[in-house]
Amino acid sequence: MLGAMGAITTTVAARASVPSAATASAETPAETTPRATHAENPPPADATTAHLLGAIAAGDPVASFSFVRAHGTFFGAIPVVLADAEGQLLQFDVLANDSIPSPLAATENYAVFFVDGGEGNAPPHPRVAEAARALASRLRGGVSLLTFRQRAERFPTSVRRVLDNPTRG
Repeated sequence: MLGAMGAITTTVAARASVPSAATASAETPAETTPRATHAENPPPADATTAHLLGAIAAGDPVASFSFVRAHGTFFGAIPVVLADAEGQLLQFDVLANDSIPSPLAATENYAVFFVDGGEGNAPPHPRVAEAARALASRLRGGVSLLTFRQRAERFPTSVRRVLDNPTRG
C-alpha cells in the first residue's frame, strides 16, 4: 500500500512485547538471559524515508529483488526490506557513510549494509551484494543518519532487525 508520502510502502504492525536483557529478573543473570529478538517496532516510513529513496513502490525491481517496504529512521538507519523471487525477505540498513566497517555498497554520503543477524564475517551471496549496489544507486542526498560506528556507540545492545516479528513480515 502507498504510504502517507505517496511513494513509500509501509506496514503498520501491532506492538510486540518482548522481554530483553534490560528487563531480566534479578534471579536471571544477564549473561544467561536470551537476547530479545526485537527491541521495539520500527516506525513507519516518513518524509525522511521518502526523501532518501525517492519514488519507489511495492514490487518495484531492485536488481533481481523487489522492493517490499521501508521504515522511518530506526536506531539511526533507514531499514529497507526487499524480497527475492521466492518471497524470502531481506533487510538492508542505510546509514551515513564513513566506510568503517566496509559496507556492501556505498555512495559518497550513504552506506548500505545487509542485516542477516551474523557478525559480518562471511561474504554475502553475490545477488545480495548486487541488490545492495542497486539500492545504493537509488539513494538521494540530504538525509541525516548515523554512521555504523555512531550507531554502535549510541545503541550498543539494540536489536535492529525489522524481520524478526512475524506480524511485520
